This record gives sequence, structure tokens and C-alpha cells, in this order.
Amino acid sequence: YALLEARACGVFSIANSKTGSEDVIEHRVDGLLCKGDDGLTVESALKYAINNQIFVDDAKFKARERTEELFNMEINFKRILELTLS
Repeated sequence: YALLEARACGVFSIANSKTGSEDVIEHRVDGLLCKGDDGLTVESALKYAINNQIFVDDAKFKARERTEELFNMEINFKRILELTLS
């Protein structure tokens, strides 16, 4: 949950792929995933983030929006209730 909480607070996200983080982070859109197909390492991800502030600012905004949309408790509980009642 720490990744979701950080993104909801507008913190830029870097995580490893194949750990479930790819269900949360859209690579090079709202964060960076390391150890994926493009060979990005944690070190290269950090360097990329440091040198691309415009991307980081945009990614933080998108991450917050996407996290609030996908992991909103009210919306998800409503979906669960609808599934239960159908």
C-alpha cells in the first residue's frame, strides 16, 4: 500500500517490474519501472528523473489522478456491492 499512498500524495514513483507495481505504474507515463524490457536500472531511473523535471512533474500529476481513479475506496466498494447483489 505504500506505493499507492505515495502516489496519492504526489510522490514520484520508481519501482521494480514483475512485483505487482506494473499494476499501479504505467511505465514512462506516471512513473518508472526498473528491470523491465528496456533494461532500466534503479540508478538509470534516478538519473533520468533528476535530469527530466518536466517529465517528473507531469508523471506525479498523472499518478495522483490515476491512483485516485483506480483505487478510490468509495468507487471500489460500490463495485463490490453491485457484484454481490447481481
